[in-house]
Amino acid sequence: MAEPKARTLIQQLGFFDKDLKTSSHDEIMIWLQENAHSAINRLFYTPWSDGYLDLLIRQTKQQLKDCIPELEKRMSSKKRTEADYELLGELKKWNGLKEQLERKPFQIQKIEWEKAIDQLGHNSKKFTIGFIDMAITYSYQDIWINGIPYNRNDQFDISNYSIPQWATDLSTETIYVEVKTKIPSAGELMRQLNLYRNYRPGTYVVVSPDKRFKDILSNQGISFLAPFT
Repeated sequence: MAEPKARTLIQQLGFFDKDLKTSSHDEIMIWLQENAHSAINRLFYTPWSDGYLDLLIRQTKQQLKDCIPELEKRMSSKKRTEADYELLGELKKWNGLKEQLERKPFQIQKIEWEKAIDQLGHNSKKFTIGFIDMAITYSYQDIWINGIPYNRNDQFDISNYSIPQWATDLSTETIYVEVKTKIPSAGELMRQLNLYRNYRPGTYVVVSPDKRFKDILSNQGISFLAPFT
């Protein structure tokens, strides 16, 4: 039987993913889609530790210590309201935050099957490097302490300040997943993934019941997850 015609760069290099035609591959893909929330949190979620939150508080205290002397000097040279001086007093005695926030679990935003990794050629014609089995976009919480102006020049004006409080916002990240029902060769898998990473940098995960090369993948910066667990 003739070899299938190479349609992507990775196929031209000799990589034909026979897994795609198997029901076992589909079963893992379906499992991953249905369990993406727990899988992503198991792999990547980290809570905000007390040590990290304390570090943010210490940094804020140091910022106030550095800013207040010059801020007081500037205030004395301009007419200020009673509220301005009350705020300055609150900033001078600010001693941290008692409330310790807990980071929420990561949330799935989008799941794409057979995500194309494309590249523009010299003539602006798009060609396909290959297809990653699944791209999962998720959102996660960032945390910081607001109240102190970021820009140095703004730190000289009391009207730019507020009493420091916790602040959170959401960021998103996309991870790329390669599903394998079995891994005959760690070297061949790494060549495939390194080609993808060259054209689409990011976080890559291998999902497979074959756990033999888990440590090798980890050493190469690739996460591993066994399905149906």
